[in-house]
Amino acid sequence: GAVPPSNIGELDMLNFLQLQVNYFTGTIPETVGDLKRLQIAEFTYNDLTGAVPESVCRNQEIFHTLHRLTADCRGNPPPVECNCCTNCKRI
Repeated sequence: GAVPPSNIGELDMLNFLQLQVNYFTGTIPETVGDLKRLQIAEFTYNDLTGAVPESVCRNQEIFHTLHRLTADCRGNPPPVECNCCTNCKRI
C-alpha cells in the first residue's frame, strides 16, 4: 500500500517517522516537509519511487532538527532520488 495519508504533515509534534521494511509503494508525501520537529525519517526497504520532497530537504537546512534521513537512494538508477539524505540504502 501507499505511505500513510497525505495529512501526515498535521502530526506537528512528531519526532520520529520510521517507515522502513513495510513494502510501501508510491511516493513520499510532500506534507512530510510540514513536520518541523522531525529528527529521524526512515523510508528504507520499501517499494517507493520518485524523490524525497524538496520541502523535507529545506527543513533540514533551515531548522537543523532532522539528524537522520534515510531512503533507498542507491542503485542505477536509484529507486528514490534524495539530495539531502544522510544515508542511502540499496533495496
